[in-house]
Parts: sequence; structure tokens; C-alpha cells
Amino acid sequence: MMVSRRSAALATAFAVTAAHAAGPSLPREAATLNARDAEPIVHAELTLAGADDPGRSPDLLGLPLQGRSGLQARVAGGSADGLRWALGGSVADQHGQRSDLDGTVLSLPLGPGRLYASVECRHWGPSPFGSLILDGSARALPAVGWRKTSAQPFEWPGLAWMGPWRTDFFAGRTRNDVGPGGVKLLGWRLEIEPVQGLVLGGSRTIQWGGQGRPQTPGSLLRAIAGFDNFEAPNPAAEPGNQLAGFDARWTLPWGGPWRLSLHGQAIGEDEAGHLPSLYLASGGAEVATRLDDGTALRLVGELADTMAGRAFSDGKPGAAYRHPLYPAGYRHRDALLGHPVGPDARLASLALAAQRGGARVLLMAHRGDQGRRGLAGDWRIEFDAGLALGVAASQWHDAAGRERALQLRIEIPLSSLRATPAARSASPAGSS
Repeated sequence: MMVSRRSAALATAFAVTAAHAAGPSLPREAATLNARDAEPIVHAELTLAGADDPGRSPDLLGLPLQGRSGLQARVAGGSADGLRWALGGSVADQHGQRSDLDGTVLSLPLGPGRLYASVECRHWGPSPFGSLILDGSARALPAVGWRKTSAQPFEWPGLAWMGPWRTDFFAGRTRNDVGPGGVKLLGWRLEIEPVQGLVLGGSRTIQWGGQGRPQTPGSLLRAIAGFDNFEAPNPAAEPGNQLAGFDARWTLPWGGPWRLSLHGQAIGEDEAGHLPSLYLASGGAEVATRLDDGTALRLVGELADTMAGRAFSDGKPGAAYRHPLYPAGYRHRDALLGHPVGPDARLASLALAAQRGGARVLLMAHRGDQGRRGLAGDWRIEFDAGLALGVAASQWHDAAGRERALQLRIEIPLSSLRATPAARSASPAGSS
């Protein structure tokens, strides 16, 4: 179908909104739908890191290797209109060696998107501190799915009101040390921009099946239809556990290069009348600008509450990210898939990011209930040849005590930063 100029302009506007163009990008934003579409097709990179073990400290910075010692590598190739592939992997020091195929992807074009098999992280939501449903610092999940790879709007008038849009469907499999094995994780996310600057998102994930659990087509259909309350007349037939909710980000010009953005996310831990209920919630605001000397700045503040229901009514302790059918909870490889601060927490966060040329500084401060508080910073500088050095330091305090962590890393481009003719021809036209 021929894409109109208006559609192309709207898609470009969506890309600008989603990328927060007035300020530097933050680590978690590399796992958003917009960022996945913008990845270069041909590239190769290696990251080496040495660090103190951050222990139980939440990874609120979104660091490579979750702030630990190890190595991470990725090599990618293919073509924009054909097969694309990436081979990735990491080895990190976490209570002994821990390995992942993080960043491995094989995809083929199908309609306005790509059918894929991958092992990757996803960040579903507008917060740079943590998503309440799928966070960019969680362990990479093996899955198959389909992702729309551009923000082009519908040409059909009945759906044109949605404006630029993206979506992602996947079916994956989690692995944990406790609870039933082979639990499936199904997910769907939709982002639309009906008004320029206003991005609305909806997300849903379903833990389903597993060893000893029903895994029939009927059980799957019951899960999709939302018939999954544990208090149902026949608990043994309950198909699984799910989270679902909504988020929004509204970006407004504020005179000259200044931008003001408001964001929020609400994710239901339970279901009532086939709709989400007992919400976990977060909300915040940010100011971004670019100074005359080229320095890009972002200041972000946010409040998050991960106790089910407490943000809007009486809270229900012990419910968030937990379920009687799955003793491991909402986890993959024993790491939480949702907000890194964990369940039943209140947290106020403030971040300042500054970037000039290849140098970026990111500072964060956090304060919450039950003695939670923390400071963290990450400094990264990229040289002309593409080589980058990074230093991150953090301190976290909670009821269990205080922990400090330090990570030193070097990022090495294994492919030339100077694009070859083949690489330039493989770059996706109009990617955002």
C-alpha cells in the first residue's frame, strides 16, 4: 500500500516523541519498541566489565550485565527486506557463572513487521527507572513473536484515528529453580499516538501452563479470556496468572528547545469483571533541553508504588508479582520481570542526564519506605573510533542493610563505524 506524506510525517513525529529528542537517551530505552526498530542491521560489539557484586541492590540504572562482572557480545547482519540475524551472548559473575544468549535474534519480514525468534529484554512503559510489567533490566527471555517495525499509521479511515502505532506479540518460556518447570509467558503491547505528542500504551502478560498444569487449547483460551481467578469454583483448572494495564506519555513544547513530559503507568495485579484491578502504579515528569553549546539535558522525577492496589485504594500486601500457582512468582531465571525495586515498595526517584558529544553522565537518587534509599551514577565516554569507557557506582540501603557496588567497563566495536556500501544499503529506510 502506498504510504501518504501525511502518514510518513506522523510516523516521523512519533519517532521524535518516543525518542525524547531534546535530551539524551537513558539505558532502559534501548529495549523499547521504538529503539528495537532503530537498531543498525549490520554491527558487532563487545563489552567487558569488572565489578563488585551488587548483591540485592536493584538495578535502577539499567547497566550492562545488570552491573556485574562479565562479558557481553553481539554480532548482527542481514538485510532490511529479507532475513535478519544477530548472535548475542553474555557471561556474568552472579553466585558463580551465569550465561545468557541475550541479544540473539532471527527474523523474517511478514506484513508491516517481522516474525522473530529471539532471546532479548523488553522495556514496556515510559519510565526510565523501571517498568511495572516488563523491565529492560530483567533477564533476557527466549520467545517467538511478531513485531511491527515502523510507526506508519493505518490508511483505513476507521483506524486512522490511532495515528502512528507499534505493537509486539510474543510467546516465551521462563525457567526458575522453584515451582513448575516450563511455564509459558505470553505478552502483547500496543502503542498509539492519536494526538501528536501523546503516546498511549497497553500491555498484557500471561503466565500459563507449566509442568503439572493444564496446557490444553481450552486452558489457553480461558487465560486469554481472563478466566483465571484462583478463587474460581475449580482452582485446579485455573489456567495461570496475568498482569495487564495502561501507560501514557505526553510531551509538550515549552518554548525554544525546552520540552516538558508527563508519564504514568498502571498495571493490574488482579482481575475484576475481565478488567485489570489492584493496580501497581508509577507517575512522573521530566524537563529536557539542548543548550547552545550542544549539551543535551534531561531531568526526570517519579513516584512508584509496587504494592497491589495501594496507589488508588487500600493496598493488598503480598500480592504483587506473586501467585499461588507459581511459587517463584513473576520471574525468569529467578530474577523479577517487573520493577527492579520489587513488590510492596514505595519509591521516589530523581535522575539527571547530561550528554555532550561522546560523553554522558547519569545521576540518580532514590528514597522510599522501609528505609529504602540509594544513590547511583554512571559516566560513559565514547571516542572517535567507537571505543567507549564506562564507570558506574551505587549505594543502596534498606531494612537488610547497606550495599555498595562499582562497575568498570569497556565497550569495543568489532565492526568498523565507517559504514560499508553493503551496510548502508542494508539500513532500514525510514526507521525511527
